[in-house]
Amino acid sequence: MTTRKETPTFEAWLEYCFTRGLADFHGQSPDAADERITRFEGYSPAIGGHILRLFESPAVLADRFTDAQLADGVRYIFGTPSQYFIGMKTEAPPGLIDRCVRASLAVFTDLFDPVCLRREAEGVSERTPDSFEQAVIDIWDSGYDAIAMPQDATDAEFEAGLFVIGGVLERCRSGACLLSGIEGALAGLLANPRASGRGRRLRGLEKAMLRRDGVPQEARAAAEEALRMR
Repeated sequence: MTTRKETPTFEAWLEYCFTRGLADFHGQSPDAADERITRFEGYSPAIGGHILRLFESPAVLADRFTDAQLADGVRYIFGTPSQYFIGMKTEAPPGLIDRCVRASLAVFTDLFDPVCLRREAEGVSERTPDSFEQAVIDIWDSGYDAIAMPQDATDAEFEAGLFVIGGVLERCRSGACLLSGIEGALAGLLANPRASGRGRRLRGLEKAMLRRDGVPQEARAAAEEALRMR
């Protein structure tokens, strides 16, 4: 855990994550990046509270930040640059982890999906490495899986991750969010033997998504291919 000079407020933390965090991590800031990193990087109980607060009310971010800033913030918070979820896995109480994982479904349904659908309607949806859509798709490979679908998952941890994956595949409509849900199912399958009841339940979520009307072709094709390969 990073030693902090002071505990950032929620507003200061939010602003940093979506406007400075990723640039500081990549050494792209010309000013006092080291001081900011010391203040904001790494898990702490206060940061855990900020994450939960954000996850419980994420929709307002769409009006506060640009799409590019949202993409950077997603990569920073959910990814290895911040170390939040890697630290949370070992330092936070199980009850807080469970609440954060389950609350993260709202980030998909109330923030990611509306933004992705708007971008699809505007004709600006992309799959480039730095795009918002790709940030959403890559979440399960970025560090978030340390708490959402860990390899040593207890039954409670698995159920929390399953809650998110199932909610995404059932409720989201954008191609990027559904592809992210499929990636989440893959993360769960890699963490569990194919013959296990857990694996069957994860594959069942993908099959249920395929029975939905209006599933984008890219998500439908990805799910069908995933089921054939597993």
